[in-house]
Amino acid sequence: MKKIKENRWLYTLCFAIATSIMGIILYPLFDYLLCKYITNSQFVYSAYQYIVQPILFGFIVSFVIYAPLFNRNKKGK
Repeated sequence: MKKIKENRWLYTLCFAIATSIMGIILYPLFDYLLCKYITNSQFVYSAYQYIVQPILFGFIVSFVIYAPLFNRNKKGK
């Protein structure tokens, strides 16, 4: 665990993977509940919308959040 916290690239990669997995699980669930109980529309599962988009979102968000970490020098931790 200490190795992950010290290595910025590895920490960003772990954060991206965790965010992507949460998105893959939670995004279709919330959309299903929205369709079923609020809009009364039919829920249609699409692989691009519920798998590819959360993965892209996870990686983009992780690099945007942790981009300032890469600009620091080692003395300025």
